[in-house]
Amino acid sequence: VCTVSEPLKDYLVKHVQAGDDTVVVPCCVKNTIPATRREQVRQQLKIGNKTAILYLGGVHKNQYLEELGIPFIKAAMALSADNIGVFITQNKDKMMQLITKFSLDMERVRVISVPQAEVADYLTGMDIGLLLRAPSKQNNFSQPVKFGEYLAAGIPVVLEEGTGDIAALLNKHKIGCVVKLSDKQ
Repeated sequence: VCTVSEPLKDYLVKHVQAGDDTVVVPCCVKNTIPATRREQVRQQLKIGNKTAILYLGGVHKNQYLEELGIPFIKAAMALSADNIGVFITQNKDKMMQLITKFSLDMERVRVISVPQAEVADYLTGMDIGLLLRAPSKQNNFSQPVKFGEYLAAGIPVVLEEGTGDIAALLNKHKIGCVVKLSDKQ
């Protein structure tokens, strides 16, 4: 048996009698992403010297945008005028509805949709990547590809506690921080 995380392996061994030889192969990316387009992306998105806080992904409920992602960006924007929110998504219309619902300052928000082949270039223009998902069995077992993409682009990650088994990596290698937002509604 092959799985993506240690928590999922532990579950499979305990509950479905998978063997102790179950292998963990986390989601990953092939290469690091050179920052050759960083300045071009920042100029195109009118980021300048501001801190670009990135949400990359869909707008489905299991992404917890309304509960965690958008409130986090709104709070960061309230802390400093130098923080802006960047949302890369395939559903710009729905994302704009959510952002409007939360009354984010539209002058400090960028919502874009880019082809998958160009996502890596846009990642290099960001300063912080969000991976905020509420604790659940699904998220505890997950190993989001987004995590590897952020790291390949050299972006520190803000991770919600309980997402896979990657919190220890963040702390050990000082490549981001772990937060517990889900119980602070």
